[in-house]
Amino acid sequence: MTSAAPADTEAPAKESARAKRARIKAERDAAVEEALGRGLSAEEAERAADETMRARARAEAIDRAAQAQAAAGLLAAEPTAVPGQSTTQPTTQSTSEPASQPASQTTLESPGAAAKGGSAAPVSPVAREKAAAKAMRQADGIPSIKAPRENRAPAARAPTARESGPTEAVLGRFLNPSKAPARIGNLIYLVGLFNIATAIFRPWRARLAEVAEYVPGSVETVGFATVYSILSGIFLIMVAHSVKRGKVRGWWTALVLIAGSIILRVLDEYFLRTPIASALAILGLVLLLVYRKQFTASSDPTTRWRALWVFLGLLVSTLFIGTWFVSSNSKGLFGETRLPFIDSLSVALSGMLGDNLSQYALTPSPLIRVFSWVLMGLGLVTILVPLYLFLRSARQTSTIDAADDDRIRSLLDAHPDSLGYFNTRKDKEIVWSESGKSGIAYRVVSGVMLASGDPLGDPEAWPGAISAFLEEAARHGWAPGVLGCSELAGTVWVRETGFQALELGDEAIVDTRAFSLDGRQMRNVRQMVNRIRRLGYDTEMMRVKDTPAPWREKALRDADAWRVGATERGFSMATSRVFDAERDPEAVVVVATKDGVIEGMLQFAPWGPDGMSLDLMRRNQAADPGINELLIVDALSKAPALGIHRVSLNFAMFRSTFERGEKLGAGPVLKTWRKMLVIGNTWFQLESLYKFNAKFQPVWFPRFVIYPRVADFLRVSVAAGQAEAFIVFPRLTLPFRGGR
Repeated sequence: MTSAAPADTEAPAKESARAKRARIKAERDAAVEEALGRGLSAEEAERAADETMRARARAEAIDRAAQAQAAAGLLAAEPTAVPGQSTTQPTTQSTSEPASQPASQTTLESPGAAAKGGSAAPVSPVAREKAAAKAMRQADGIPSIKAPRENRAPAARAPTARESGPTEAVLGRFLNPSKAPARIGNLIYLVGLFNIATAIFRPWRARLAEVAEYVPGSVETVGFATVYSILSGIFLIMVAHSVKRGKVRGWWTALVLIAGSIILRVLDEYFLRTPIASALAILGLVLLLVYRKQFTASSDPTTRWRALWVFLGLLVSTLFIGTWFVSSNSKGLFGETRLPFIDSLSVALSGMLGDNLSQYALTPSPLIRVFSWVLMGLGLVTILVPLYLFLRSARQTSTIDAADDDRIRSLLDAHPDSLGYFNTRKDKEIVWSESGKSGIAYRVVSGVMLASGDPLGDPEAWPGAISAFLEEAARHGWAPGVLGCSELAGTVWVRETGFQALELGDEAIVDTRAFSLDGRQMRNVRQMVNRIRRLGYDTEMMRVKDTPAPWREKALRDADAWRVGATERGFSMATSRVFDAERDPEAVVVVATKDGVIEGMLQFAPWGPDGMSLDLMRRNQAADPGINELLIVDALSKAPALGIHRVSLNFAMFRSTFERGEKLGAGPVLKTWRKMLVIGNTWFQLESLYKFNAKFQPVWFPRFVIYPRVADFLRVSVAAGQAEAFIVFPRLTLPFRGGR
């Protein structure tokens, strides 16, 4: 006989929603740790944990359904007891009913219906599937099936440091820099600009005698006061730039100039007649002496003697040109058939120093004035170019050599990174940690020591490379910055240095094993690829080492012809090498052909043993639209045959802004920022690149820019724009100029 359960039996306590979410999160974290312990990557571990949680949710849903079935069967078998009657039931069973039913014929019954004494209602398969789906959504932390998870990479966890990071003294140079060099430099800037303004603007130029009383470096009565003021202003501006950077040479130059100015004022009895200007000069001299320990940055070591030799070479050449010019035109200018050599040399030297040559002519004329300006220009070049070489910041005089290149490639084999291979560019330098297990590649741009991507090597050794990187920047007075590092590297940078991090954009990475053109989301890409195939286009994929030399030469000529613009863009995600079988034998190329003629091509840089990163994308401008989509789709489809399971596509700057800014509920600030970026899309193709990448349903991995302080953000951003060739300033290349 069966008796009913006692009435006072306590039911198990119901789990609260908060406790349930905490339990699910803990189980998922445990699943991730277990997957990582099996040697899976972070991305693969996240996917494995998701599958585990879904399977667990299905099992729990089935268990609950089975419990509901058992409860319904118990209630149906035991009717409610009536007072005064025994609950004992006969144990005999009708012979017309089978003793048991097969498991396949068992039906789920509604507990509510059974409790009411009615017939048990079966639970349909649809209801069971809904219950399992609801349990899955709860396990994934999704409140609604209409709100799917964002297709974004999981958060990174920084490993424990095995090498010491930068010292407090080095970090203080960037986080809490001394304000004395900047303030002294700004003061010199103002004096230099004021000298130039007094010489250029006519109302001020007419009152140079009054200006000289207040501003050091100005003169009051000499005939070449205007020229002298301009020359002095340019000198001071060049010196001020070096002083603001804390350069030792800048400090010495400013000290000599100011001290020499004071001495000349005393000797010419000009000191007491201009008390304000003299007092400012003495103040500047005192400030330089008091804060002399703040000027420790070294200038370019290669130009210490080069500046002297350039000065001597320019002096001799300009004196020769000026003397020859005076001697050749002496009759028309000065009424002499031919001036003696000494007289011609004296006139040329006076003109180079800014003297007005009209005083030497019998009849002053506009031609004499033009001649004076030409000689003065030669004098300015003779003085300013060596001064620039003497004061300029240190430049990269060497590139990554063969030994460094081999070390970089060996570290990438042991610790692959999607952007690591691009550090093999020839226009980068590299600084190694003390142990040699890690390194950081960089380029100096406008006084910014700009690193790209993550540090190379073991993440546990990254702090040592960061320390060496910052020591090198402090030694030369450069501002450090990092462009395009991952979340893991950004976490290490911020942890070790206290620098600022800003999300710059996202890197699109596609898993080739899961890529497919099926589904509604891929309909547009599928239709475009099918259309371009019907037009006769086909693709071929191979490694660079497997391509014949004549084919590479022809493809290289096509790539050069198809390049839009003369400026080659790329710094953090480009090698600037095309089909180089010697340096990039493992690189992968994909070409699109029509009737045997190449119409488009892709080149991918190696990314470990099972990955590749997009390096180059070129197409014939006359080719049909959709050829790029065909190249990407076939690259993703054919990659598994080469053992490639992950592909990094283009880097999409400000992707989150474009994505969130067009959604319902976006704030006014976000919408305004997105509108500004859309306007910039005309020149930089920011939104177009994001939408092109999004076609292939990638996983977005955030990339960051690192900078010391908010005040350094603009400087680092401009340097990054120059490195990537988004910002191109006109520049003069001199034949004696060293470095890059």
